[in-house]
Amino acid sequence: MMHKAAYFVANGARFIATNPDTHGRGFYPACGALCAGIEKISGRKPFYVGNRVRGSSARH
Repeated sequence: MMHKAAYFVANGARFIATNPDTHGRGFYPACGALCAGIEKISGRKPFYVGNRVRGSSARH
């Protein structure tokens, strides 16, 4: 499914994600980890809409 997402993003689909977190508690991949592959393949960066963007005052 990641290849389909990358295909659509590379061809103009909006690339919107909740946050750049790479993993949750433990070793579960989070949104940022999944977006990294799509970003690398498509060459486009996601637009993050969540409140946990790096550099924010969110608790870690």
